[in-house]
Amino acid sequence: MKILHVCLDFPPRRTRYGSGTVNDDVLRALYVAGNEVTVLTPGRAERQLTATPGIRVIEVPRPLSEQFLLPRDRPTEMFSSPANVHRWNTAAITWLNHEDPWSGWTPDVIFNDGWTTQGVAEHLSSRFSCPVVSTAHVVDRHYTSVGGRTPRPTDSEFRTAEEQFFRSSDRIVVPSSTARELAAHYFPQHEPKLHVVEHGLDWTSLERIPNDRGKQRRAQDATVTVVYLGRISSERGWRPFVEAFRDAQALDSRLRLRIIGDGTRLEEARTQFRHPAVTFCGAMPRHQVWHELLAADVYANPALIETFGVAELEAMGAGLAVVSHLGFGKHTHIDHLVSGIQIPIAARDGHMELDHAAWVQWLTELSANGQMRQRLGRCAQTAARQRFPVERMAAGLLSVFADAIQQAPHRR
Repeated sequence: MKILHVCLDFPPRRTRYGSGTVNDDVLRALYVAGNEVTVLTPGRAERQLTATPGIRVIEVPRPLSEQFLLPRDRPTEMFSSPANVHRWNTAAITWLNHEDPWSGWTPDVIFNDGWTTQGVAEHLSSRFSCPVVSTAHVVDRHYTSVGGRTPRPTDSEFRTAEEQFFRSSDRIVVPSSTARELAAHYFPQHEPKLHVVEHGLDWTSLERIPNDRGKQRRAQDATVTVVYLGRISSERGWRPFVEAFRDAQALDSRLRLRIIGDGTRLEEARTQFRHPAVTFCGAMPRHQVWHELLAADVYANPALIETFGVAELEAMGAGLAVVSHLGFGKHTHIDHLVSGIQIPIAARDGHMELDHAAWVQWLTELSANGQMRQRLGRCAQTAARQRFPVERMAAGLLSVFADAIQQAPHRR
């Protein structure tokens, strides 16, 4: 099968938020399985085109990225606004109409990474007479609805883009039953298009990363290290979680917290939540994050909304005891007291919030009970690696692609 993947960010530049890591792994798995894979993505200065052997990368000219996608106040991050993303799509289509980067190659299916590249995906679908299979998470709309966030000027732009995305995709791949429930809740008319394909990771590749540092720290250090991994943004629940951690640390001085991730509020967080037991590490490359997980004892996932949880899955695969929220719109991979600790999301006045007392209780209990940490970590590691290999994800995608090619009215 000839697969054209359209995305804004390849290979992923930052800490692997959401689909970035998954796409990197699964595209390689699709190629290894004998499929032809080409990626169309915005040009950027720091890309290494040899990062994923066997996968052809076509870059839309870099000046278009600099003009429309890179915020002036955050030059290393995409993107600035839905309107600018739309402008990039329009400019990219103009470039594609004047250039021929394909050298006679024609795809069987467009694998589109969300609403941000929907315009380009639709154009290519028409040009090559092939279906569009897109990935969706529906996180932002749900958080706006129940998270208590102040409405933003760009909310209507996000909604318009997302509605167009659902209308024009032939199939929509979601990463979990939680994601399917959310998508069906907000877009019931498009429920027949939804297909669950759980994410998977390349555990063999992760195993090749040396882990001596993790073994040494666990063997020699008497502290209990908790890791949080994710954007410094409100839907991740980081602020009330740090407050709960500080109260837990006051009860057990062995606790340490390492927060890995960036975001617009990173510097503000470093100032406002300065504490001797809390370290804001900023963004890290994937191999360094894996080192951090191997060196830790507990992984905390206080996100209020999440439709899969790639970082949580990696923490399970690293053998950590995982503490994770559970609720409508918040997916977790763990079974309570078997492979981790589930804490139900609390509610107040119709809005979601973190259960402060429960988080303090479980952080202190896990700190005090090393045998429990080890038992939960072993079970989590086994569950993650058996259930979520990248090869299983690739097979699921190929099944959806084949169905879309067979059923799409504009198929060749």
